[in-house]
Amino acid sequence: MEINGSRIPLPDSGDKDNILGAVFYEDKELFFVQNTITSTENNGLLFRSNRQLSSWSLANQSMIAKRMFDRTPDPKAFPCGRVEKSLKLHRVFLCSAESYLEVIDPDSLATVGTLARADDQIIMDFAVDDQRDRIFVLSIRKGNVLNLSSYSMSKGEKQQETTLPSINFSRMMSLAIAPQTGAIGIYVNIIERNRSKADIYICTDSSSLACKKTAQTHSASQISFLERQLLVVTNNFANNKKDCIVAVDSMTGQVVSRAYCSPTGVHYALGVVEGKYVVGFTGKSKRIWFLEENRSVSSSFSVWRAGVSQVAAVVQDPNDYGSFQALLRVVGSNTNPFFIVYRYASNMLYLYSIRE
Repeated sequence: MEINGSRIPLPDSGDKDNILGAVFYEDKELFFVQNTITSTENNGLLFRSNRQLSSWSLANQSMIAKRMFDRTPDPKAFPCGRVEKSLKLHRVFLCSAESYLEVIDPDSLATVGTLARADDQIIMDFAVDDQRDRIFVLSIRKGNVLNLSSYSMSKGEKQQETTLPSINFSRMMSLAIAPQTGAIGIYVNIIERNRSKADIYICTDSSSLACKKTAQTHSASQISFLERQLLVVTNNFANNKKDCIVAVDSMTGQVVSRAYCSPTGVHYALGVVEGKYVVGFTGKSKRIWFLEENRSVSSSFSVWRAGVSQVAAVVQDPNDYGSFQALLRVVGSNTNPFFIVYRYASNMLYLYSIRE
C-alpha cells in the first residue's frame, strides 16, 4: 500500500486563519473547504474574521471558486464548522450560524436556502442522509437540553425530534450516519467525577426517533461509520500505546474495544475511505510538566484495511503540531481513495491518496 500526500495552499491563508471543515464532492471530483479569513482594522487593533468557502479540483489540486461570507464568531469557539453535501440534490450545507443551516449551490457557491431554523438552539453538529432525503441536526436547546431533529432535505420540513439524556456535557459532541442502514451514531463528551468521558448513542427512527446509550468511553474526538459499525477514537494523550479505535455495532450494541490498533496507539482523528480503509492518527506526544502542556514527538497516520486490525501502511506527517495534535481531523471520500487531514483552528490542510 502506498500513501501520498501534499499540502493544499489555501487562498488568503495566514497564521490567524482557521479551517472549520471540509468535504469531498465525488460526482464532480471536487472537495470543499470552509475556513476563516482574518483581517486587521484600525492599524491592527481590531481583528475581523469572515468565513470563506472554496471548491478545489481533485485532479490538479487547484482552486476553482471561492466565496466570502459574513463575519463569524470566534472560530475557536464556533461550535459547528461542518461542511456536508447531497449529491442527489446537488447541494452543499454549512453551519452558517448557531441557529440554522445554509444551503449552497456547489457550482456558483450562492446561497439557495436555509434549513433547521430555531431561535432557541445552538447547533453543535449535523449530518446528511442522502439516500433517505434527510438531514439530522444535533443542538443545545433552551434549558441546556440536547436535542436531535431530522428534516426533509428536499422540502425543508421538520420530521422528528428527540432529546438525549446526557448531563454535565461539554460542547464536544458529534454525529454520523451509516449510509447503508440509516443508523445514527452520536458521541457526547461529559464530565463525570472530575473525569472526562464520552456517552455513545445509537439512534433509529423506525416508528419514532429514539436514541439509546450503548457505550461509554474515554472522551471522544471523532467518529465515523464503517458499514454497521460506529468507529470511535478518543482524545487520550498520545503517548498511550494501548489506545485503539473502538467499534460499536449499531444493530446489537456490541462493543469491540480494540477494533483497529497501532504499536503507538490511535488518538484524536479517524476517517473511513471508500468503505474499504480506516485512517487514524498514530503520532506520539510527551508531557512537559513544568509548562503543563503536551508537545508533539512525532506525527503519523496509519491505514487499515476494513475488518483487519493490523496496520497496512503508515505515513509520516512532517508537521510539528506542538501541543495541538488533539485538533487534527480526518475526512474520507465515500467513493475515491482520498482523505483530507486538517488541523482545526489552523491553516494546515493536506490531501492524501491511497494506492494498492
